[in-house]
Amino acid sequence: MKTVLTLYAGVLGQPGLLLRLGGLMMIILVIYQIALTLLLDSLYVPDNQGQTQQAFVDNWPRLVLGFVVYGVIIVWLTTIFAIRWHRYVLLGQKTYSVLDVTFAGREWRFVWNSIIIALIIGLAMVVFFVAVRIVFSLVAAISPSLFMFLNFAALVVLLLFVNYFIGRFCLVFPATALGVPMRVRDSWHKTWDSGIRVMLLLTAMSLPNLIAPEIAFYLLQPGTVPAWLATAVGTFIQVFFLLITTALYASTFSYTYRDLGLPLKPPRYPVPDDPI
Repeated sequence: MKTVLTLYAGVLGQPGLLLRLGGLMMIILVIYQIALTLLLDSLYVPDNQGQTQQAFVDNWPRLVLGFVVYGVIIVWLTTIFAIRWHRYVLLGQKTYSVLDVTFAGREWRFVWNSIIIALIIGLAMVVFFVAVRIVFSLVAAISPSLFMFLNFAALVVLLLFVNYFIGRFCLVFPATALGVPMRVRDSWHKTWDSGIRVMLLLTAMSLPNLIAPEIAFYLLQPGTVPAWLATAVGTFIQVFFLLITTALYASTFSYTYRDLGLPLKPPRYPVPDDPI
């Protein structure tokens, strides 16, 4: 618990740095998400579900394009912010222009590693869901009253399961931010002793960031405040917690990397490019 509070203090205790490294990200995401929300609202026809559905069908290319662009913007900006936060934690580097959103080789490597790790975790989750389905079928036949409890337990186990894999692969991200070669399997081997600790840290940090936005959206239900204000404030809160979560994860990965005594400078001579 003390470590989690220390991580939160390290992130929230530097609002100026957060805004300098991630302020532009927040502004762009808030503006775009508000525009996307207004587009969705414009297609909604009060008290007429049929017309609403038809409006969504007629405008599906705009909606698909809007969400695809939104996803690209999130990946683009969070990657830049994560790399900067890694370099701040490990090197103390703070000198970035607020308007600098260059996406170069380091950023592409970061995204590529993220895709590889996401695919590995996705395959592991398929195995997890198959096992859960088998257990649920057996329990439903033996004791249906335990079904609701197992649903909750499965969600908790899934969160731990995903965070364990993230914890084992986490060294790839600070290494990429520093320009140090690090394969996915290298991170897996080096985190053999720290994987469970990182998993527990990530899980403990995830809970407040999952709960707080939901509470905010509940308090901003239509009718309690004007719709435009609910959209603006709700969007800002959502983007703010995305920024905080990214910084917390980057801090955790960077401290784990540093505690293992791994190099902070890239090698003098190039090494073969093998991400896996």
